[in-house]
Amino acid sequence: MSAFDSGMATQSYLVAYENRHWCVSEVVYLILLQLPLQTSHEGIQDELMQSHHVRPTEQQINSVIEFVTRNGLAEGYLAADPAPARNRYLWLRITIVPASLVARVRLFTVFFSKRLFIPGSVVGVLWLAYMLLTRPAAAMAEQLQTLPLVQFVQCFLVVLLIGLIHEFGHSSALLRFGQQPGRIGVGVYFIMPVFFSDVTRAWRLKRMQRIMVDAGGMYLQVIGMMAIAFVNAMFFKSGAVDLAVVLAAAEIVANLNPFIKLDGYWLLTDGLGVTNLRRAMADMLLAPFRKHRSRTTANGGLSAGRSAILVIYFLAQCGFLVYFGSMILHSIRVSFTAFWGDAAMLVAGKVSLADLSLHSIGTYVSSRLVSLVVILFVVRMVMSLVKWAAKSVPKAVKALSSRRGEGNSADSHVPSPA
Repeated sequence: MSAFDSGMATQSYLVAYENRHWCVSEVVYLILLQLPLQTSHEGIQDELMQSHHVRPTEQQINSVIEFVTRNGLAEGYLAADPAPARNRYLWLRITIVPASLVARVRLFTVFFSKRLFIPGSVVGVLWLAYMLLTRPAAAMAEQLQTLPLVQFVQCFLVVLLIGLIHEFGHSSALLRFGQQPGRIGVGVYFIMPVFFSDVTRAWRLKRMQRIMVDAGGMYLQVIGMMAIAFVNAMFFKSGAVDLAVVLAAAEIVANLNPFIKLDGYWLLTDGLGVTNLRRAMADMLLAPFRKHRSRTTANGGLSAGRSAILVIYFLAQCGFLVYFGSMILHSIRVSFTAFWGDAAMLVAGKVSLADLSLHSIGTYVSSRLVSLVVILFVVRMVMSLVKWAAKSVPKAVKALSSRRGEGNSADSHVPSPA
């Protein structure tokens, strides 16, 4: 357990066990310190009252004990779910660089020294702005569509290389600050193919160090892009490579989106000093309807400026969710329509299996790949919803029947997962 650097007036603490982390309030932290030392609730209450002028309630102590046993933090108890919480919208994960190998790649850690990071970031931002302003998006899209197959493959491979450099940027920043990174892999985020890197242990760092880990991917990516662009201009002069660099520059802009869990989301999260933007927004919006004691703990000591940023973020996210939701629904409709039409043609005999060739099958699969991912995403979400309902509904019914009339605790003592 250690103090969590949030930059807020209210001190919070981090509980770390293996690769799992929880952000807890000061009351929870003090109770956790006393659990191995005291044999009774009264002993915990008396000790904390004497040493810190805090007297936790029986319900608070019981909640902390339940948290400890449920997560396997007490000797003799196993965690109900020993795996850390995962982003359920990132699926089809495939490891391409195992954690053991990622930890050995220290080549890029030198770029995260104090002497290089700030000037390197300034130069990178200026160069990135120049690249995007001097290459019209329409011209780049037209060039991409007219590339010969060999050059298209070259462009695609360079984009993949730059994406891999991006993920090593996150892990290298984590290594620079003395923490071990996890694996690097590929997966699907909602319906978008993405790279990912496991930097869960960044929660153990100071706030500015966490921000450097968040920005580390884009920072090292720009450095790699500048190096590739320079080598290409000096030796190869390949239009495909030049196009790949521009496409990677556009990816950085997309990565700054703070409304889904990309780099921009984590930059805003650590910039504000919260562990979960959505929970922070909910606490802020519900605070006026809570009792005074709960109101002060719910917003976690957010300053007026940070609260204003959260309000702006909430309003902007509402607009983004409408846009993003409509895009997902449109993709689902188009995908199901496409496959329904294909099935109808096959049933009507308009497509003969004897006429199919390896080339035609490959062309069909490539043209339907995005639609297939969308359909798999829908199936996965439906199965997750059914699984959640099967687990949660009986518990909710049982809780309502057995605890009817009981109130909730006034203090936000339940630890939140980081």
